[in-house]
Amino acid sequence: MLVAVSMIHAYAQTRTITGKVTDATDGSALSGVSVRVKGASEGTSTDGNGNYRLNVPESAGTLVFSFVGFGTQEKRIGGATLNMALAQNTSSLSEIVVNAPYGAIKKTAFTGSESTISARSLEKQRVTSFTRALEGLVPGIVATNGGGQPGTSASIRIRGIGSVNASSSPLYVLDGAPFDGELSSISMDDIETITVLKDAAASSLYGARAANGVVVITTKKGKGGKTKIAANVRSGWMNRGIPEYDRVNQQQYYELMWEGAKNRFIAAGQTPDAAATQASQILTGPNALVYNAYNVPGTELVDPATGKLNPNAKLLWNDSWEEALYRTAPRQDVNLNIAGGSEKSDFYLSFGYIDEKGIVRNSGYNRFSTRLNLNSQMTAWLKGGANIYGALAKRNNFLAEGTYTSNPFYYTRIMGPIYPVYQRQPTGNYVTDPITGEKALDWGVPSQMGARPYAGNSNLVGSLALDDRSIKTTNVSSNAFLEAAFLKDFKFRTTLGVNYYDGYGTVYQNSQYGDAANVKGRSEKNNTRQVSYTFNQVLTWNKQFGDHGLNILAGHENYRFESNYLSATRIGFPFPGTSELAPAASADGSTSYTNNHRIEGYFSRLNYNLREKYLLSASYRRDGSSRFFEDARWGNFWSLGGAWRVSQEDFLKGRSWINELKLKTSYGEQGNEDLLDDDGDPSYYPWQSLYDITYGNAAFPGAIISSLPNQHLKWEKNRALNIGVDFALFGKLEGSIEYFNRKSDDLLFNVPLPISTGITSIASNVGALKNYGVELQLGYNAIKGNSFDWRVDVNLTHFKNKITKLAQPEIISGTKKLMVGRSVYDFWLREYAGVDPKNGDALYYQDILGSDGKPTGERKTVNNINQGTYYYHGSALPDLVGGITNSFRYRNFDLSFLLTFQLGGEFYDGNYAALMHPGTYGSNWSADILNRWQKPGDITDIPRLQMVSPTNTELPPDSCIAPLT
Repeated sequence: MLVAVSMIHAYAQTRTITGKVTDATDGSALSGVSVRVKGASEGTSTDGNGNYRLNVPESAGTLVFSFVGFGTQEKRIGGATLNMALAQNTSSLSEIVVNAPYGAIKKTAFTGSESTISARSLEKQRVTSFTRALEGLVPGIVATNGGGQPGTSASIRIRGIGSVNASSSPLYVLDGAPFDGELSSISMDDIETITVLKDAAASSLYGARAANGVVVITTKKGKGGKTKIAANVRSGWMNRGIPEYDRVNQQQYYELMWEGAKNRFIAAGQTPDAAATQASQILTGPNALVYNAYNVPGTELVDPATGKLNPNAKLLWNDSWEEALYRTAPRQDVNLNIAGGSEKSDFYLSFGYIDEKGIVRNSGYNRFSTRLNLNSQMTAWLKGGANIYGALAKRNNFLAEGTYTSNPFYYTRIMGPIYPVYQRQPTGNYVTDPITGEKALDWGVPSQMGARPYAGNSNLVGSLALDDRSIKTTNVSSNAFLEAAFLKDFKFRTTLGVNYYDGYGTVYQNSQYGDAANVKGRSEKNNTRQVSYTFNQVLTWNKQFGDHGLNILAGHENYRFESNYLSATRIGFPFPGTSELAPAASADGSTSYTNNHRIEGYFSRLNYNLREKYLLSASYRRDGSSRFFEDARWGNFWSLGGAWRVSQEDFLKGRSWINELKLKTSYGEQGNEDLLDDDGDPSYYPWQSLYDITYGNAAFPGAIISSLPNQHLKWEKNRALNIGVDFALFGKLEGSIEYFNRKSDDLLFNVPLPISTGITSIASNVGALKNYGVELQLGYNAIKGNSFDWRVDVNLTHFKNKITKLAQPEIISGTKKLMVGRSVYDFWLREYAGVDPKNGDALYYQDILGSDGKPTGERKTVNNINQGTYYYHGSALPDLVGGITNSFRYRNFDLSFLLTFQLGGEFYDGNYAALMHPGTYGSNWSADILNRWQKPGDITDIPRLQMVSPTNTELPPDSCIAPLT
């Protein structure tokens, strides 16, 4: 009874404090700010207008205010009303919040590995796709830009290469739901944060598709208070960042081609004098270079006695294909957003437009986008929200991966310097096009200046304008959620995410010139439609028991994906100027198909902390995928993580120079089910036996088996260990150091089959590999003042990749050979041994074999490339990747510099190899060819020129391995 009286008495000794919390920068209201009595674990939060109401004990003297991205502040209670203005403090580790799976968590309470990029960092990047902004800002990431066409995204790899035949791409999550649309459709101005989850503790709750990491994108929302309107207009220009190869000029080109022809005739048995005379006679003949860019007859162009150009020769033209095809490309980026809110709701509305021209003429990308984010506290216990985003875009492409008649970079690089862009008269004057009145283009055809030996019947200056390689895309993404709070500590949240993509493509080759001129034009129309749904339900219990904090989460998720493809091609157009199929004379093929994919998942997570000092996390997820047979469909994935905030210990609390020090480790298992086929496209039915039904015979349909079944096919497993330390020191330096070790087992692998089977491969679980390395991230506030700030950010990553198990001794694919103990990206090539000084032959090393057929350890040289022995030659993986950012602020002006770099690693330079040919009429040469072997006794590493060389004197592959810089 006395206890009851005491409790009633204590309850009576309370008072009510009210107030408003605002942003100290602009005075806007902050909703969702946590307000509590110092020393207490419970409190309240501000409403949509920043207002709060809190009952506090009479003895309470201080309130604590905390909010995401703002410094925690305390204020003495001095009356019934207490207002607070919070200052932004995003550099403090204790205030950074991680967008963890299915909810946010403070970085200090997070046991996993992550990196977060804020809108402030993103807005400094002038890129169309956010993937291109990650390079150099996030440790552990390697980004490759692929073809580099306008509007394309970078390919992202997080902590190495997780698979061989399955996808190594991360999962992208947009506002709480997986995103399947075009990454470049997401407006950079709409993004609030990007969080990269890298280890099992951080990402395993996403289960099926999180083995290669997760990129979580959170978009902006409004704040309570006055509605704000912001407009951004950005303009810029782009040029090539990497210069073109140095190549020979016109005079050198004729002399080198003459030399190659002369050596060919000598090899055929002619005397040197006869070979020299014949080389001069045929140099500009119909089966040689054809074109004569000088004012003397082609038979007199090169003196057979000296092999040098006629001193009386005068150059008639000097056209530049680069100047005709490339340009300084303008870029426009316009955005308007309106944001605001009321007491119980907020909104964010944006409109954006991008017009990005390509440095290749007639290429470019433009996009219209809009976004609407709404959130509402509908009742005291129920809130909801909806995000909808739409983008309409058009990309005018060129074939970066195409042939020499469609790829402008290859075309201009390999085109001999003697071939003009525009048609010329014998005097060198331009020929006028009788229809347009402009300079007539030279198409390399007999009716003009002759049948050009390289890229005949083509001129990309004309065909890129006449052809149409474009795609129009529609991207719509919509997420809606409801969240109910009940029984004080429970929350139930359900989210529905929908992604819709439609791509309408045209590949039209004109009827006048180029590859399709012989069929009077060719046009293909294709349409890809993709729809995906993600529906999840999550129950969370969050409870504080004195010094013990407990957060338990359980949920279910369903994912459904459907893709429809349709294409048709027709040839024979009666007139130019249209790519529509209706006018064409005949059909040239058509196809359509549908792919379906399903994932069902159940998951749970536990986070525990003792006095926010000792942290423990555990997660479990069970996923089922339609890619596997029903008996092998389900996979179990889990993670464990722990952390110790050493800085919270009593023996360090007095050390003012240690602001934060946390040791952490995690281990877990994730799954990968995204097997790719032999063409690199998703394989949706890998366990089934399929038939190719395109083998019809006249009016009768026909089919042939195309894949074998494997009902034992199962999940690829990825086991990840992470050990790290997060720190903040001296109030200026913060960062993290982490060691990671990823092991991939039961690799999803397209195992090659004998050619006699008629089937190229079968999907199996074979092999294992690992990626291991170290990451370092540092941020240093060199100067931080009211008017001027200077901050330096550095990140470094070093990692290795190694195959630990294979089902067969070796697998050779192109320039790579997979073997246990080697990397997936180790080069496997013949080894060049230099040039024979006696005759200029290219030499190659060949192992000497013993009587048992095995190498003795000794080797010899041979002059036939086909007899050379293959060896390993370095790796494409870099030794170190990183970035350095310098950010300056003076009052309201910002200036930043981002330097990204890569040390080590090599690449096979196929372009250089093409420029070092032994002699091919019409093809250009690298300037390095001037150092070729010319006479007995010459010491050089470049073999002699000789067209159609019987001993393969072209520069071998391994000499084209160059370091990445």
